[in-house]
Amino acid sequence: MNDTIKSVMKRCSIRKFKKDKIGEAEINILMKAALAAPSAANTQPWHFSFVEDTKLITDLEDYLVELAMNSGDEMAIERLKLRNNKVIFDTPLLVVVSSPVKGHFDMLDCGIAIENIVIVAEGIGLSSIILGGMRVAFMGEKKAVYEDLFCIPKGNQFVAAIAIGYADMTGNPHELNETKITRIK
Repeated sequence: MNDTIKSVMKRCSIRKFKKDKIGEAEINILMKAALAAPSAANTQPWHFSFVEDTKLITDLEDYLVELAMNSGDEMAIERLKLRNNKVIFDTPLLVVVSSPVKGHFDMLDCGIAIENIVIVAEGIGLSSIILGGMRVAFMGEKKAVYEDLFCIPKGNQFVAAIAIGYADMTGNPHELNETKITRIK
């Protein structure tokens, strides 16, 4: 089995990262992987903010926890409690993906780029988790503040984020559910 297939098959979401910084060489590889993603008609509708500022990340996490705790959503509150009020999991690198989301394929294209990033991260010894729930911080009363802090271009909207770092826990890939495939010959 080649290394790419191994990375795809062993990747899983990690919810606890070591404090270790990620090196410049690794970050550059991740940035190139993001930009190498294919897109419909080569429109490249994405923007990536590679955030290493731990205070900025922690402030965002605090705001997300506050929003969840005040939401009245008992399931979200219980999940937060089980995760020690962690949403971004002490990541040393947060990649925020945004797009104008005007074209028919912009969200799909961003998803492909996100997959490139997490598979390449796995291949170079890093772990990750894709975070969509952070969207609430980029929709509410602090929308403009967070768009500015995370350098989201004017006219773009938050799509998803990726927490990347060195795992401080073990995880297992999910089981493959072959009932989700129909083969037509």
